[in-house]
Amino acid sequence: MRALRWLCGAVGTLVVFVLSVVGGVLLHSNTPSGRRLAVSEVNSILAPSFQGRIRVDSLGRLSLFGISGANLTIEDPTGRPVLVAHGVRVRVATLDALRSVLLGKRDPVTVRLSDVSIDSLDVRLDTDETGQLDLVNAFAPGTPGAPATVADPTARGFR
Repeated sequence: MRALRWLCGAVGTLVVFVLSVVGGVLLHSNTPSGRRLAVSEVNSILAPSFQGRIRVDSLGRLSLFGISGANLTIEDPTGRPVLVAHGVRVRVATLDALRSVLLGKRDPVTVRLSDVSIDSLDVRLDTDETGQLDLVNAFAPGTPGAPATVADPTARGFR
């Protein structure tokens, strides 16, 4: 009986700890420091992905259900801006995403964007010497010619 009481106390403490961490993240995600951290992490994740640079310049609001007031800049490989977006708002179907993560088993994790809007968008449609749009060059893979890595066959994927 004593071991059962100890086990229940340990499980209860673990549950309180997990709920506290989740609650803390939700409570502080929309603070200025939370938004700066999110911007920094997203920028560092995106940096090696493309020859150009996708940069989140600022974020007005961050919540469990999406973002708003974001300003983004996309630069071509030479560093010139090819796309500047102001006032980006994205709503995420959070319950659908959680359902996909928890109940999807082997299906790809699916995150559905229920609403996307942009207040203003400036796009530069210049081309390089071969006639390719600089905007397209910005999205070229970060390491051209690198051999493709073999995907983990047990990985769920992302959609």
